Amino acid sequence: MSETAYWVWLQCALGEGAAVQPLLEEFGSAKAVYDANIMEWRMTSALTKYQVQHLESTPLSAADKVLSTCKQQGWQILPYDHPDYPRLLRDLPDPPLVLYVDGTVPDWNRQLTLGIVGTRQASAYAVQVCDIMAKGVAGAGALVVSGGALGNIGQRNIESVHINLKREGIRLLKEDVGGTVARTLLFDVSTGMGCVR
Repeated sequence: MSETAYWVWLQCALGEGAAVQPLLEEFGSAKAVYDANIMEWRMTSALTKYQVQHLESTPLSAADKVLSTCKQQGWQILPYDHPDYPRLLRDLPDPPLVLYVDGTVPDWNRQLTLGIVGTRQASAYAVQVCDIMAKGVAGAGALVVSGGALGNIGQRNIESVHINLKREGIRLLKEDVGGTVARTLLFDVSTGMGCVR
């Protein structure tokens, strides 16, 4: 297994915004995090209880789908420890653990850069306008950076809940998921009753 696969696994497990510096100071590399046992994860101050639960429930095979997609699309993966990873991103308290590059790896530290940030549920018109704008700016020689999340985040959350319910032996009787409306689940653990609002 390549070192990159461990970085992708760590990104899958912890998601965006994970504090990299304390994790690297404690473990040294993404592979070392993977190789550590659950007690080491629980004992470190570099991980929250929530993050430890995600490390436990995320198999290394979770990286396979991302690696496969990147290979099919011709995207390069730059993990945090790669020499081409941007210096300015490393200075952030919570930089991305991996970057996905469509095209050639640019000289991040010398090129004019434009960041595009948008909604996960952009309209067709918004996507078209951003595409035109990004191509125009890139054509003028600037580097265009976008979040570029792989897949539908909401759908990934739904699938995660299904997997965890199954793993815990909890039968799903009904669900109210998807669409464009947020929901809040209220669950009383003392009675086992829940409602969605």
